[in-house]
Amino acid sequence: MKTPAIPLQASASRTAISGAASVTALIGLGGPGPADKPTRVQSLKDFDTAFAGRAATDDLRRAVTLFFANGGTAAWIVAASALPGAAAARTGLYALDTVAGLSLLALPGLSDPAFQAAAVAYAEGRDAFVILDAPSSLTTRAAAEAWLATASALRRPNAAAYLPLLTAQGGSQPVASSGAVVGVMLRLEAARGIWKGASGLDAKVAGASGPPAGMAQTDLDALALEGLNSLRRQPNGDVVVWGARTFVDPAASGADWKYVPVRRLALFVRQSLRQGLTWAGVQPNAAPLWAAAQQDVQAFLFGLFQRGAFQGSTPQRAFFARCDGTTMTQNDLDNGRLVVEVGIAPLKPAEFVILQIGLATADSPGRAPPP
Repeated sequence: MKTPAIPLQASASRTAISGAASVTALIGLGGPGPADKPTRVQSLKDFDTAFAGRAATDDLRRAVTLFFANGGTAAWIVAASALPGAAAARTGLYALDTVAGLSLLALPGLSDPAFQAAAVAYAEGRDAFVILDAPSSLTTRAAAEAWLATASALRRPNAAAYLPLLTAQGGSQPVASSGAVVGVMLRLEAARGIWKGASGLDAKVAGASGPPAGMAQTDLDALALEGLNSLRRQPNGDVVVWGARTFVDPAASGADWKYVPVRRLALFVRQSLRQGLTWAGVQPNAAPLWAAAQQDVQAFLFGLFQRGAFQGSTPQRAFFARCDGTTMTQNDLDNGRLVVEVGIAPLKPAEFVILQIGLATADSPGRAPPP
């Protein structure tokens, strides 16, 4: 029996695939508060209760303030004892191992290149996305270009970098922009969808009087082409996030992951499918499983199509999902590995972006039989 090309709902015997792209974490170093323990806060008041004693000038507190001022609704906060930390002890970055569905990560005030590289690698392993603050020393185009030449470990599709620092409203204290950027992203994604970039006149930043006087707009435009996004002050005084490019090196990488919303959408789809197809882990890796998995994936993608996530006037032009004998090798079959191939046509760029999702099934070696 041929699986319908455009199923309208998942099988009633399984939970429909869904996902969330708003699970956010902010990491700071040391200071008052529980060390290496992810703490979920839903307001600045929650943060001040959990991390009592942090000064108003503390990088983490100022980032949390801007996060909530710009539309963030909840975040996991980690006060790391050391960075990047130890996986075995779940310290530093690895404290986030207990946070399910991590989607966005910010490192306010932490621009050490070794730590940022570790954070980018960690995010890639979690299908998450990192917002990086460029070093505060990048006050000229020449300085920024010199930094770019040394930042090869950071030039990855799961990261975006922003400059310059903001200026705290009502004062002259410089503030890392990552907390504000994440808040703006979540605010606009909730209103328009993760597939729309958080950039431009709608991406207004609250709680900051503007970036310090620095590079000319022509310099910022040139740096944007190299993957550095900026915070800009408009003639009316508004501060906006300007640019939604990932930190991939445009000279060394393909165009698929050049834009933040394209990468965020792909990560959201992959993470949602991995979580939503967990039921497959107790099924034999055979044709009935393949048809059921393909049907559920198509239903999920069709829902995104209806919400405007893809280009293409018809579902067939917007996405596809395959799970059959052509998506798995004999080695996959021998080891009980289910492979679903998904193609999506994001709003930008025009071509399909191909994803593969691999899952263990009941036939995987070492898997205990279901109860």
